[in-house]
Amino acid sequence: MQYTASDPEGRANIRAWSAKCDGLGGLIRGYASHIVKKILNPQHASLLTLALAAVSIENCVFDHRDTLTILADLYVGAEAAEIDPKPWFERASELSADAPTSTGCNSLAQILREFQTYAALDERRRRES
Repeated sequence: MQYTASDPEGRANIRAWSAKCDGLGGLIRGYASHIVKKILNPQHASLLTLALAAVSIENCVFDHRDTLTILADLYVGAEAAEIDPKPWFERASELSADAPTSTGCNSLAQILREFQTYAALDERRRRES
């Protein structure tokens, strides 16, 4: 079943299954990082959905700092490709868990909704300029 087409219970089940699989978090984050390199222009905007779905599945379970780094890369990569990432992040927040994670991270849904205010994004932008 496709994550983005699943109902909230189905997405929660996918996230729970992912959290139990050793090494899967690294693969998911790697997949999202790989997609960042493919977003080159506005025609590639739909790739943001794939990358953000991967981040949503991982749900900050393994290391929220890695999640913030990937989100910053996605945001800045989208901006570089002349794509406004904010609506894509907001849509992804609707697919994501809206509760604190087991690693003490705020809800991923909240992070996605407010990501434009995060220091990780400012830092990533400074490195790009």
